[in-house]
Amino acid sequence: MSEKVATILKGRQVLFRARRRDLEIPVPSEMAESPDEPGDGRFEEETKDFQPNEAQQVPDLEALEVEFQRRLAQAVEEARLEGYQQGLQEVKPVADLLEKLARELKEARHQLLESAELTVVRLAYEIAKKILHREVAESSDVIVYVVREALRRIADHDKIVLRVHPEDARVLREATELQRELFQTFASVDIREDEDVSKGGCLVETSTGLIDATLETQLAEVEAALFGDS
Repeated sequence: MSEKVATILKGRQVLFRARRRDLEIPVPSEMAESPDEPGDGRFEEETKDFQPNEAQQVPDLEALEVEFQRRLAQAVEEARLEGYQQGLQEVKPVADLLEKLARELKEARHQLLESAELTVVRLAYEIAKKILHREVAESSDVIVYVVREALRRIADHDKIVLRVHPEDARVLREATELQRELFQTFASVDIREDEDVSKGGCLVETSTGLIDATLETQLAEVEAALFGDS
């Protein structure tokens, strides 16, 4: 039993004993000498309301104990709920931070994948460029193909000037089939050696402008298409 309940019980017992002392009535000697006589019953009638009634007292104590337990449980529940809400408020900033970090990691992963993909493409491009330079150095037929592709872009069939590397100039002069195509298409064709033009490329001068078919320019266009401003 709780300390509070024990204190209440002790107080009620003291009160009960005090009431009994207040109700002690002197008994006549004749009544004392004849205790077995029933008497007129007035004493019992006068004092019956002051007799302890345990049947009435115990339920009151039990009700007090029940009320105490109810209030205690209510206080515990309120404290639990308050602590839960406080816990949510304390955890929310941490949860928001974790969510933000997750988003940033996801974005970083996406950027990393894009960067890795771009790195692979650039590596492939550099490898292809080296292969191209090697093929140009080893094969004399490259300049013939480049010149033919450049001439497809010319609408004016008047006089043209082909500026090419000295080694490529000798190849073009010996390419009889290409020579025949050139003179059948254009009124005049002049093949000039130019040390500033790299091997495998050419500059075509026409009456309307200049066509840059050098290897460097073509690679720059490919690189711009692949990588843009990156």
